[in-house]
Amino acid sequence: MIDEPKTQPTPSLPVTGQQPEAKKRRKKPPLIDFDALDAHQQKTIHNIATAGARVATAQQKIREGQLRAMKVTLAEILADHEEADARFLDVFFRELLEKASAANAKKIAAHPLCPTDLAARHRPAA
Repeated sequence: MIDEPKTQPTPSLPVTGQQPEAKKRRKKPPLIDFDALDAHQQKTIHNIATAGARVATAQQKIREGQLRAMKVTLAEILADHEEADARFLDVFFRELLEKASAANAKKIAAHPLCPTDLAARHRPAA
């Protein structure tokens, strides 16, 4: 007599005759009544808010560091007139001028590397 290994049905395959489980709906948690908090609960809420503020400050420092790095790199790109790619400058200045306010667009258009056809649209008439 040969022993055959027993096979278990795989859980991922549906068993015939059964319907898939319906997802259970979650109820929304009730709103917090801040007027009814005791001292311990108030301290807990305060600690949560403080932790959130620390996270926000850390994220802000990261964003500011990223912007500083971009500013330095952009200054290096725009400072080297001979190495500047004309196609890059055209696209770059077009996007800047499109997104800038009228006052900022005039300042951007005055940059020596701004293509003349783009700058002409934003410079004041002389």
